[in-house]
Amino acid sequence: MKRPVTKPRAKAADKAIGIRIEHIRKQQKVSRRILGNALGVTHQQIEKYEKGINRISASQIKGVADYFEIPVSLLLGESTNEAEALYRAWRGLPQGVIRQHFLSLMQTVGRIA
Repeated sequence: MKRPVTKPRAKAADKAIGIRIEHIRKQQKVSRRILGNALGVTHQQIEKYEKGINRISASQIKGVADYFEIPVSLLLGESTNEAEALYRAWRGLPQGVIRQHFLSLMQTVGRIA
């Protein structure tokens, strides 16, 4: 007799990732619909990720990180306060040349340290 296939339930870690996604999405003033379109899912699916109803796949986590130009570790809750401060500083910069100079500076400092 075969066992019925059950859908994996969201766990505490999935819910925590969803909360982080929602926080970043709202901070960046991006709607669920826009994020969903970028990831190829519906806005309802984004809501389910954020509420921890559905589990989010590794590829979708990477997609969210790429969309918001943040490290995956920030979504996984593995970042440090320094990394979050650096991220906030980065997001506060206008896109373009200034961001490129900031990134270049951080890469140079990383190589020297």
